[in-house]
Amino acid sequence: TPTDTVVAVHGISFVVSPAIPPGLHGTEVHGLSHACDWAPTLLEIAGIDVSPGSEPMGSIDGVSLVPMLSGGSSNPRHEIPHSVPKTNGTGVLRQNNYKLIAGFPG
Repeated sequence: TPTDTVVAVHGISFVVSPAIPPGLHGTEVHGLSHACDWAPTLLEIAGIDVSPGSEPMGSIDGVSLVPMLSGGSSNPRHEIPHSVPKTNGTGVLRQNNYKLIAGFPG
């Protein structure tokens, strides 16, 4: 049984949009993303301002993945919480290629 300390999270998604340049259709993008990134990504594709603090974004935690998906820049997300501290005090945070395990795993 996997624990929080050995978890490997891989999600498969696809995006179809005129915002994606034709040269990138059918390509794979390998980068960090979190479920909370879908709202700002889809809103930006719809033409809505998703800059921090703007309406309707307010203080949402997600970041738009459009720059990465459109081939314009690197991944805007650098960290992902795999788990938050539970009753046993263990938490896991991934930052780029590193994983921080806090508490007493196992």
